[in-house]
Amino acid sequence: MKQLIQSTLKKLNLRIVKEGTYDNIPQEATEFERFLINQCHQFSMTGNLRMWSIIQAIKHIKHNNIKGDLVECGVWKGANLVLMQNMLEHLSLDNKKIYGYDTFEGMSDSSEFDVDFQDREWTTFSKTIKRDEKVVNAWCVAGIELVRKLYNEFTNENNNLELIKGDVIETLEKEANLPDKISLLRLDTDFYESTKKELEVLYPRLQKGGILIIDDYGHWKGAKKAVDDYFTGEYHFMHVIDYTCRMIIKTE
Repeated sequence: MKQLIQSTLKKLNLRIVKEGTYDNIPQEATEFERFLINQCHQFSMTGNLRMWSIIQAIKHIKHNNIKGDLVECGVWKGANLVLMQNMLEHLSLDNKKIYGYDTFEGMSDSSEFDVDFQDREWTTFSKTIKRDEKVVNAWCVAGIELVRKLYNEFTNENNNLELIKGDVIETLEKEANLPDKISLLRLDTDFYESTKKELEVLYPRLQKGGILIIDDYGHWKGAKKAVDDYFTGEYHFMHVIDYTCRMIIKTE
């Protein structure tokens, strides 16, 4: 009977969630925040706790009046951009833009440092993985038009998004592609060279009190090395979101 129910729900693209758990969404989340996370989860590989960290970061930015735009490097289908924009609308933060950097053609080339925490190379994985009964593209391929389509479908603001297409090693070299100030900087390109470039160019633009989120610090050794190399000799309290995601508040 259990298998029959699960099979029927799967065909209807539904699943059972135990009341009160909200799929690891913290209990203090509002109904709006829970709805937003569950909505964006449909087209995202970002875990619920990591989405929650974005929500908390934007509330922190609002409360502390942190200047600057919101940035994500490595956007895949743009679920986190949708999450960001909905929170900006919800909190009436209409003076901030959102920048999304991606090749929109899949992952860039890896380096010798780019293995996971079990020393497995990226190329050893199949191009699709199964997660929460869904098959997702592990190579993170999503065209720019799909990102725009989803953003327009799930937000009320169509002129607030800047999508920068190309390898960040090249696109971040152009001043025209960069925000003047940043309040939230989220890095999710997995690999050493890209993460290193993002920190070198974008972190200096992150304002005091602004939030840095590193999605892959605990999973991809290249991303961890890039962060550790960049902050060599400095101490920053690194808040653990989940096994891989880390958050830093810029203090100076």
